[in-house]
Amino acid sequence: MPKKIVVIEDNKTNIKLIRYQLEAAGFEINVEETGNAGLKTIRNQKPDMIILDIGLPDIDGFEVCKTLRNDATTKDYPIIMLTAKGDDRDKIEGLSLGADDYITKPYNAEELILRINNLLTRSKKYKENNGLKKIKELEVDYFKREVKVKGKLVKLTFSEYQILNLLIENPGKAYSKKELNKIIFNINEEVESRTIDTHVHNLRKKLKSSGNMINTIRSVGFIFNVD
Repeated sequence: MPKKIVVIEDNKTNIKLIRYQLEAAGFEINVEETGNAGLKTIRNQKPDMIILDIGLPDIDGFEVCKTLRNDATTKDYPIIMLTAKGDDRDKIEGLSLGADDYITKPYNAEELILRINNLLTRSKKYKENNGLKKIKELEVDYFKREVKVKGKLVKLTFSEYQILNLLIENPGKAYSKKELNKIIFNINEEVESRTIDTHVHNLRKKLKSSGNMINTIRSVGFIFNVD
């Protein structure tokens, strides 16, 4: 059964291109040209993924992303922001609001498909996990995909959860930014290292005192230490 993707994009040329590329790759596509219409379709269609443009005619992509992450029925949907805005501030804001990845237009079609497949694979893996892991005040429920600190629920994005999961399952192992880019985002170059920095920064902040277990190794990357 083909994976369903909702694309929220208002540029006619881009819509035609994205539809052709994704349908050729075997995906089932629903396209909406406004944020409000996109939110309605997402709730009705229950897609496997969302591709979201920032510049929309009604509410912008940031607001759509925020709305999705604050809704219990849509909070776990993988989101890729596809935008013409290349400013780091826009990328960081999108990631901070809960986007799992972003691509700047113009983009390479093969890269987009690669990122979509990678994100879908990670989504499937976390859905298959079950059990409970507790480390000091940090508690991870793999079945519910929930994280708690001192018994209080912590809202993490999909990618923040994946980074935390990888680190706590491999305590004492140092991961370079390049390795994390490859594992989490399937990026081979270090040009996207700011993505990892942003996710880890937000993850530590959300975990509060438990975030101290994620340590930075200067000029290397990150490591999870229980001691």
